[in-house]
Amino acid sequence: MKNMKRILGSEGGFTLIEMIAVIVIIGILAAVAIPKYMNAQDQAKISAVDGALGAVTANITSTYAQILTDGCSPKDVTFNGVSWVCKGGNDPLGNKPTPATSVGDFTAKYATGVDCAAGTNTCIDVSIDTTKPPTWLSTYPPTGSTDPLTGKLPTIKKAVALY
Repeated sequence: MKNMKRILGSEGGFTLIEMIAVIVIIGILAAVAIPKYMNAQDQAKISAVDGALGAVTANITSTYAQILTDGCSPKDVTFNGVSWVCKGGNDPLGNKPTPATSVGDFTAKYATGVDCAAGTNTCIDVSIDTTKPPTWLSTYPPTGSTDPLTGKLPTIKKAVALY
């Protein structure tokens, strides 16, 4: 036992004040960090939907470009909610390009321009179907969350003006 005291010397551990200081610092860090992490999941959902809307917009514009390169005039192009159609059957290839509805984990919906600005000849409303997976879309947008880029309530719909 005497040898043990000689090896340890006069070290006695941490004082009560030191322990309380460490607990207070950990509490302050937790109070600052937890709210930041709680909001991260909502922001991830908003970003996922924004990315899907961007992909849906790319789908609609690429199929529009495809029918134009097939020889249809922009003034003759219409969209019936499912595929592009050249008025009067002017499409030389008889092709009716259809934009993809599957966008990663999301399902896209298309409609003729209901929410489009006046004077827009060709406008398509694109949206994400909230009745399909992923299941968290049924409660989208997250309560009280705003889009970090716009500061507004996030949406699952976008109007795409093409012509």
